[in-house]
Amino acid sequence: MPLGMLLDRFRARRVESALLLIAAADAATFAMGQGIFGLAVGRGLIGLGVSACLMAAFKALSLSFPAEREASLTGWIMSSGGLGALTATEPLEVALQLTGWREIFTVLAGLTLVVAGWLFGSVPEEQGTGRPESLATQWEGVKVVFGSAHFWRFAPLGLCLAGGFVAVQSL
Repeated sequence: MPLGMLLDRFRARRVESALLLIAAADAATFAMGQGIFGLAVGRGLIGLGVSACLMAAFKALSLSFPAEREASLTGWIMSSGGLGALTATEPLEVALQLTGWREIFTVLAGLTLVVAGWLFGSVPEEQGTGRPESLATQWEGVKVVFGSAHFWRFAPLGLCLAGGFVAVQSL
């Protein structure tokens, strides 16, 4: 089920918390992984677990702030993510001098678990958002979008640009 449908149906707080639980479990799996297959599966599933982080933040902005402020707040989110990626390198280098990568991923698993609990316990339930459309109606909308030639004219370029941006940011 596409992530946006999950966020609409079950709300950002629940979806984000659940996916961060997956990320925590998969970081622990990665830390204990033996061989390239186990490591690749663990790392890939970490990506699944954190997949909602950016979209859930955008969803929260759309519900919490007026539309005219969303562009600047989205920019702040993107900037802080890039800044966080850049500033994490030095503490990680220091940590690698003291311990191994498996221990670091074990600590990251624990921290992710704490964040998942904190989000679930402290973020208020969304109010006034009404009931989402039925799953059948939502899937019909997905089919319309993916069946559109107009969508496919722009989607590959957008995917390459956004994917390239994320790839560079995550280096």
